[in-house]
Amino acid sequence: VVGHSMGGLVAPRVALARPKARIIFLCAGFAHTSETEQQENFAAADPSYFQSLTVDARGLATLPDALSIDAFYHDVPRDLALWAVSKLRPQWQAAYADVPPIAPYRERVAAIVDCADDRVVIGERHAKLARARFGIAPTLLPGSHSPFLSRPAALAQAFDDIVGR
Repeated sequence: VVGHSMGGLVAPRVALARPKARIIFLCAGFAHTSETEQQENFAAADPSYFQSLTVDARGLATLPDALSIDAFYHDVPRDLALWAVSKLRPQWQAAYADVPPIAPYRERVAAIVDCADDRVVIGERHAKLARARFGIAPTLLPGSHSPFLSRPAALAQAFDDIVGR
């Protein structure tokens, strides 16, 4: 199960329901197994983008298009970045802040892939959490938060290397 970005909060829940599933985190947050881990997650994130979210009356959060490009697609060709922004959907703000802890899943994590120029998942802070929680040093790719758009061949090679281990 690959969890990208906020999908990292969902991937462990899916994997725990599938007996043989393993998890690859791709520029992703980690689901917390305790209140302490949740606070560590908040501390590891870059607050500047979260402060720019607009939250509607239903609790759905959006980021302005220009900030979405800056955060997620800053090294993606402009036409592709505009297309990607058009596919973004509001996210339930409570999914990040108000979700209860889940059962430990350390043994289910196959790999963590981060990107050196990610502006949302901050490299060294995230790598420190990865080493402490899972005993894994992330594979580091060049580029932004969206390597499937900016460097698909490098991402495919990284996944191939992970699966081949």
